Amino acid sequence: SLHEALAVRTYGDTDAGFPLHLAILSIDGDFDPVSLRKKGKRILFINNAIHPGEPCGVDATMMLLQDYLLDPARREALENVVVIAIPFYNIGGGLNRGSFSRANQEGPIEYGFRGNARNLDLNRDFIKCDSRNARTFNQ
Repeated sequence: SLHEALAVRTYGDTDAGFPLHLAILSIDGDFDPVSLRKKGKRILFINNAIHPGEPCGVDATMMLLQDYLLDPARREALENVVVIAIPFYNIGGGLNRGSFSRANQEGPIEYGFRGNARNLDLNRDFIKCDSRNARTFNQ
């Protein structure tokens, strides 16, 4: 790990054949779910890039994690909170790059596709769980 308060773990599978990643920010360096529950830690969960053509959340989350890691004053706010983020949920859609499917969107020049590797809209799949992404998410 690049920082004692940050762990990056792979988790489950996706329709693209790649695992999801979890970025876990725990100021005291405790990444064990059982231990965190016993300590009464609150979880702030962030899921990014469900639609890869909307990248602002990915960038904002990475900047948020960096700010907490590098600024001691901000770290105090996480005394009772653990931040868990999926940096990029729709990996298959992110790998399917294009420049012409979002005519009214300014930037980025090239972006991912809304559908995942099986052309499912993951934002509509949390109940049915047709995708491996959603099944992994719900575990």
